[in-house]
Amino acid sequence: MTQINKTLINQSKKRYLENDFLWRLLQGANGPGPMRDWRVAELQAVTNLIVAMKKKVRVIDFGCGDGRHLIELGSMFDLAVGIDLDPEPLRIARENVVGQSGFQFLRRNMECPERVLDSDDKFDIASELPSVPKFDLAMCLWSSAFAAEPTTVFQAMKRQVVPGGLVLLTAYGEKSVPWRLGFYEAIGEGKSVATPDGILMASGSVSAICTPELASKLFGEEIEIDFFANGEGLLITHRLPTQESG
Repeated sequence: MTQINKTLINQSKKRYLENDFLWRLLQGANGPGPMRDWRVAELQAVTNLIVAMKKKVRVIDFGCGDGRHLIELGSMFDLAVGIDLDPEPLRIARENVVGQSGFQFLRRNMECPERVLDSDDKFDIASELPSVPKFDLAMCLWSSAFAAEPTTVFQAMKRQVVPGGLVLLTAYGEKSVPWRLGFYEAIGEGKSVATPDGILMASGSVSAICTPELASKLFGEEIEIDFFANGEGLLITHRLPTQESG
């Protein structure tokens, strides 16, 4: 597996260039902006966790979008499967790994990834995503913030991981709220507000997790929470027991 396809960067850059506010967030007036800083720090935090696993891992990415994370970290994976419900970013992801082995992108609901939604969307190693866990790592990098039921996504991730494997989520922290509010308004999500219980609301929907307290409420006391990007990001992990209980 090779590392990032430059086309992916160019497509993202084009989207931000079309909106001056978004481009300032990504690039910054005199260097990196807060969004790019956040994403660079997120990628480094995830990289450190994978390096600690001391092997090339089999990974499934929940809410993979255009596959940016899987492609950027591709050299660290033995197998990389991305799932997303939106067919357009999946199309981009598939185009960016043409001719590369070890990647697959499937149209699936994060809350029930085992269910095949398209008749031609089959997992090429099995008839469908395994009900028996086979991944070393299940990750969901900030996408759980957009799920209708983040707790259900967390449970679905655990189902796909082998004993001793790792479940990993990232989320926006409280310190990111000011520029995140501006971001949602800039992309046409309507007026956004930060609520007292630590979430951002955009167009009437939950759009980001902001506090460790809310993460613990959603995912339980079994998780560990660390910070990255000077506290703007939450790194949420859960390691499965090495042996099945019972």
